[in-house]
Amino acid sequence: MEKSLSRKIGEGLFWFGSNTLIVKVISLVSVYLILHRLSVYEYGVSELVFSVVALMTLFLLPGLNDLILAEFGREKGRENLGTMKKLFFDYAKLGLVLGIVLWVILFFGADIISDYYGKNIANLFRISSFLFLISAFKSLMKLIFNAYLKFFIISVWSFSEELLKLGFLALFFFYFNFRMEGLFLAHVLSLLAAVLIFIPVFLGVYKNFSGVKADKSVSLIKILTSHGKWAVLINYSKSIGDNLRLWLIKIFLGTEAVGLFSVAYGLYSHTASLFPLSSVVRPIIPQYFHDKEKFYKLISKSIKYQFLGYLAIGIVAFFAFPPIIVWLFPNYASSMFLFKGFLFALLAVSFGGIFAYVFYAVRAQRRFVLNVAIRTFSILLFLPVFVYFFGRLGLVFEFIFSAIIMSVDRYMVLKRLLPGFKLYARDFFALDEMDRYFIKKIKEFVFTKSNFLMR
Repeated sequence: MEKSLSRKIGEGLFWFGSNTLIVKVISLVSVYLILHRLSVYEYGVSELVFSVVALMTLFLLPGLNDLILAEFGREKGRENLGTMKKLFFDYAKLGLVLGIVLWVILFFGADIISDYYGKNIANLFRISSFLFLISAFKSLMKLIFNAYLKFFIISVWSFSEELLKLGFLALFFFYFNFRMEGLFLAHVLSLLAAVLIFIPVFLGVYKNFSGVKADKSVSLIKILTSHGKWAVLINYSKSIGDNLRLWLIKIFLGTEAVGLFSVAYGLYSHTASLFPLSSVVRPIIPQYFHDKEKFYKLISKSIKYQFLGYLAIGIVAFFAFPPIIVWLFPNYASSMFLFKGFLFALLAVSFGGIFAYVFYAVRAQRRFVLNVAIRTFSILLFLPVFVYFFGRLGLVFEFIFSAIIMSVDRYMVLKRLLPGFKLYARDFFALDEMDRYFIKKIKEFVFTKSNFLMR
């Protein structure tokens, strides 16, 4: 029997929400080990190396993941399993070939890096090169899990990967006495172990469409040459903006400021993930594209609950998290004013995050590229200006300002693309019949699962 929309979302919120709390505890221990093992300078260097690797990851065409997931949702809603199978195989071949090429370039190119920055930095890049190979398999597996709304499996994956990372960190830091190398090895090996563990589960889910004949009338190339190429550019622009921000901070404020920003931004990201509604509705939104009434309601209700959830979590995090971080990591105490400032951006992100998935569902990736480019331009233009006048506080002003610009632009564009979509401020603080039904179904699911887990 097909699950109701409210049950699908309730199931996702339960598994993602409960898993997030557990993962955050494990992640906090990992962060504790990292920040106590590495100096502020070493942590800043590690973040800069990761930023270079992230920029190289753009050649893996990471924007294709959201594109294929949206296409899977549309085709799954129409039960076109043959089309899904063909797109999956096209995506698999492309991802694996690109992963091998990038691994070769970075692994053997590390010798050139060694000539300029030393053997130790070159080793970090050489270790990181294996992420390209492993990430190709992870993307394929997560794609299938998301398409079939296997929220429990995805939750267990993130838990397993974080727990494995903690174990590898402890092993390399305390037994082998590694420093930055231990951090990079832990990232690579935890990802590899998680992929190997979940291969049998992946094969079980893949059976849903493995037996059908692939529809050769469609191809990933056709999608890329139409609206798909813009999805790739979206990720390019976003990644460039995020990583250039780190290098601008290094230029204007120094390497230690990069470390402080990374800690504050990492805590901000962890805070946002405590209410994982956007991760839940991401694969669901495209599946209701052909039912406009449900499609519009799903968007508006998702934005409403995302806004209220972020508001509540932001208030708690503002007062609760800084004292804990200062107590655990006194060397990073000065990053907490950045974290408090970043929290105000959550209100704008609650709109922009949901809108992002709508762009994919309506195949408006071309306009989405411009939106992300506007955000990148905002970072490049306003970060130097705000830092010049306000110092480190300028990082907060730029962060909030860029988030607002991005979200407002997305809303204005989607109002034109979806003439039937309406969003009123009064609806955010009022309950209608759909809200009551929605909350009732989620409560029933959470209560049932909670009782099951307590037995």
